[in-house]
Parts: sequence; C-alpha cells; structure tokens
Amino acid sequence: MEIVRKPFQGIRNIVYFNWHFYVLFAILFTLGIVLLFYIDSVFLQVGIVVAFIFGTYSLLASLVVSMYVYDFTDVYQLAWISEDKSFLRILNIHAGFDETSPVIQLKRPNSELTICDFYQPTKHTEISIERARKKYPQPNAIVIQTSLLPFENQSIDEVYVIFAAHEIRDNTEREVFFKEVYRVLVPGGTAYITEHVRGLANSFAYTVGVFHFFTDKTWLSNIKHSGFNLEDKLPYTPFITTYKLQKDGTTP
Repeated sequence: MEIVRKPFQGIRNIVYFNWHFYVLFAILFTLGIVLLFYIDSVFLQVGIVVAFIFGTYSLLASLVVSMYVYDFTDVYQLAWISEDKSFLRILNIHAGFDETSPVIQLKRPNSELTICDFYQPTKHTEISIERARKKYPQPNAIVIQTSLLPFENQSIDEVYVIFAAHEIRDNTEREVFFKEVYRVLVPGGTAYITEHVRGLANSFAYTVGVFHFFTDKTWLSNIKHSGFNLEDKLPYTPFITTYKLQKDGTTP
C-alpha cells in the first residue's frame, strides 16, 4: 500500500512556502519592462534582457525540476528503504516540515517511530519553514536541539533525516548533529541522510539557488568527522542522493 499524495502537492507547497520569491520576481520583471522604454543605452537594454532571460530560466527550471522530483516520481515513497516487519526504534528528524513519517511507519509497521523537529527560528532563519509549520502543524513531533538529542546512548536502531540536514547552515553545528545521531544509534545502527547535492544537475536546475545545498565533499566530510562509515550512496534521479551511514560500534 502506498501513501497517496494530492495532485501536484509538491509544487503547490513549494510555491506557497516561497511565494515571496515569485512576487519579487514579478515586481522586478515589471520594473525591467518599464525601464526598457526609458533607457537609451543599448548596453543597459541588453543587460536587462539578459537578466530577464536568466531570471526566467532560473524560475521555470527550478519549478519544472521540483515538479518532476516531487510530483512525478515516487520520491516520497522512499523507494531506497526496504520493508522490514521487525521491531525497530526509529527517529525521523525533520526541520519543521514532515511528509515522510507515514511512509516510514508503513514500511516499518512493527516499529516504534519518534518524530523530531530541530527547527529553531533564531538559528534556522527560513521563512518558508515558518509557513510550512503553520500550514502543516506537527503535533506529534518532539522539539529537539541539534546539539543534544534527548535520547540515551545506543538506544535507536535507525535514524532518517530527509531533506532537512541542509537547513543546519553552520558546518560545526551540522557535525555536532551528526555526532549526536551517531551517539544514540546502537552498534551497527543505520542513518539515512537524503538531500539535493550541489552538483552539475542541480546547478542547471536551480542556478543560484543551488548554493542552498551542500556539495558531496561537504557531506562526506561531515560523515567522516562524526565517526560514521559510509555504507552506500543511493542516487535517486540526477537530483537526489541518499547517504546510508552505519555506526561501527564506537563513540567518536
């Protein structure tokens, strides 16, 4: 059985959460058209047209790719996770917006799933997340801090961090968070980190927006310094990568 999503749920959420960017684009686009009628400099006119082309491409490309990933693939069915009916203690950690817990629970029907939200407005300043939290309240989520997960050492079997870890913008904070994930996992426990990775495909798709994502090198560095072993890298479409991490039984 699959979790059925509403038609175009992904792209509708993206537009709603980030509507300020689209309003700003519309204002700048209108201002540019007006300026074209009042500027005599060919150089400036060409500059405005080039800016129009780049801005329009950036907007449309990001929307088309996002719609493809979130509405026309089964990315939210978490295809890289196999079904397991054994009892597992699981954490699903998000940053104010959770669309994956029902799927994880479906694939782990006999497990104990705890949902955690690390988003803090004073540290993770994303207005889009504020809108997401208001539209989709998470009453079952435990509010946590990235620096100290409220769980005992070696008490969790699996941890999922899906489209969330990049919201931890500070590299030191992100490494501390990964070490906390390592600490709470049992020896041999697994963590799944799913992200857009800053690379060629996402650069073409999101242009300057790609800098909101981190490079593969950054993720691998965070993984190494937290003590994890990288068990596998699971590509899903050219735009999504899941890092499958395993704890080797020692504390970093």
